[in-house]
Amino acid sequence: MKIFGINNNGFTSNNIDIKIKKNNMTNFYNIRNSHKLMSDTVSFKGKDGLIKPITNLKNSNKKPIKMFFTDIDGTIRKYDGKIPENARKGIHMLQNAGVSVIYATGRSSLELKPVMDDIGVKSDYLITQQGGAVLDKNGNILFEDKIKPETVKKIAQIGLKLTKQDPQLKMVFYIEGVPTSNSHDAKLPTNQSLDTSYMPLEDMVKMNVTKVLFLKKDSKSMNEMNATRDALRNELDVENELTVFNSGKWYCEVSNKTTSKGQAIKFLTQHIGINLDECAAIGDAENDLDMMKTVNNGNGVSIAMGNAQDCVFEEAEFKTQHINDDGYFIAIKQILENE
Repeated sequence: MKIFGINNNGFTSNNIDIKIKKNNMTNFYNIRNSHKLMSDTVSFKGKDGLIKPITNLKNSNKKPIKMFFTDIDGTIRKYDGKIPENARKGIHMLQNAGVSVIYATGRSSLELKPVMDDIGVKSDYLITQQGGAVLDKNGNILFEDKIKPETVKKIAQIGLKLTKQDPQLKMVFYIEGVPTSNSHDAKLPTNQSLDTSYMPLEDMVKMNVTKVLFLKKDSKSMNEMNATRDALRNELDVENELTVFNSGKWYCEVSNKTTSKGQAIKFLTQHIGINLDECAAIGDAENDLDMMKTVNNGNGVSIAMGNAQDCVFEEAEFKTQHINDDGYFIAIKQILENE
């Protein structure tokens, strides 16, 4: 299957299936033991007691930034679908200054395309599906992390029980980058223009799945998804195999423990040949934690939006303003002034 020119050439690892262009194999970073990163982290709450305002960046002795990893929803894009004009302006400022902008999102490449079109800046690389797939600018998959078939079946069984208890809850399986559901009523609130593909559940569990999204369109906050998150965590192997987290006020996601934005950043920086201390990452939610940890461990710049979850404030080194108060633009301005 091809999505925006995606080629599916590659090999299979013992722990995860990875599709990678053959001429990039020498640059491939072994992410099979990535769960160790979760305990090997810098906690700025514990280190400094307080997160630093982004205005402190200029006097922090950080290197100039060459690569900017950015979350989408809740960071550059409001949950009502609107992108603040200054946020859009900031992305263009980075591009004009020669800083490479890399979108790092839970979205598939299919879902990300209209957002990129709206922003007006395309990326040389894309980190999609929470790091489950990394693509180049032509849509070629550099790697893809699949959930084991028997685990997909187990998630589906638990999901059936949960969706019967709460009819508003829907399951969406990401199959080769395409959001697919066993429900005809599973449109993604963050991408109303995209119709989720339909497939019977018994067929979906036989496919190659990189993540499973639990969707509740009437949810008013991320905390409302906690019951779904906790139920999944109680029945799945979150100690060794899977990660379960809320990624927005409508979403709870299940993916491999080896899947994270942070591990995708590690792979991509090694693939390109750029140091982590020349990178910045900005986000607002639990699914951005590993991205923050990875950048922190490389002495890069980690930034929490002012509207971020508390766990992000504990991990990020710097804090900017709320998305409604030009926090994104303020962060970019400080990065460029640090040149």
